[in-house]
Amino acid sequence: MRFLHNWSWDEVSVPVPAAVRDVLSETAYAEAVPLGPWDVKVLQDEVS
Repeated sequence: MRFLHNWSWDEVSVPVPAAVRDVLSETAYAEAVPLGPWDVKVLQDEVS
């Protein structure tokens, strides 16, 4: 499991080494995860 936090007022995009899925929203990300201001994502590696 991976936890990403954005501790700023700016939106960011964080590259990920492999496909992941947000465990709260079920959204899948292949290359990068967008984070809004003060956002947090709980991610799990995708199983192929």
